[in-house]
Amino acid sequence: MKDVWIWLQTGYSNLPSEVDMFVETESGVERMIAPEDEYTFSGHVTVGDIEPGDYVIPITMYAHWEGRDAIISTCPIKLIITGGPTIEKELLNGDSIVPRTPKDLETTFELLDKPILHYIDGEEEVYAIIDDGISYEYRKPLPKEEKKDN
Repeated sequence: MKDVWIWLQTGYSNLPSEVDMFVETESGVERMIAPEDEYTFSGHVTVGDIEPGDYVIPITMYAHWEGRDAIISTCPIKLIITGGPTIEKELLNGDSIVPRTPKDLETTFELLDKPILHYIDGEEEVYAIIDDGISYEYRKPLPKEEKKDN
């Protein structure tokens, strides 16, 4: 496989005028990605005086290689304005998978045949399986210590 050249096109038509947003390559400047490489696109958002709300920004990826091309519909950016300039975004899912039950983690262990890591993260116990860059993490709250009367 040869290098692939890509760029993104975004749609901001549903954003209020108080929101200014830019995603790398939306101006048509392409990025080359070599086989087996990854690339993270950057961007920025500026928010003025605006009411909290959720906004969805569609993204289309354009790619070309060896005389061929493709148009790829990607996951949209979900821009969440929660009051003030606090912003959360989710572009793609997949790097971390959260099993819902201990049985789900056990099934993952059986399927992947990878060791389970156990550690404490803040107030949670974490049981994790790492496979090919993906973390399968089951978390549960630490048991509360009972107070004893003296």
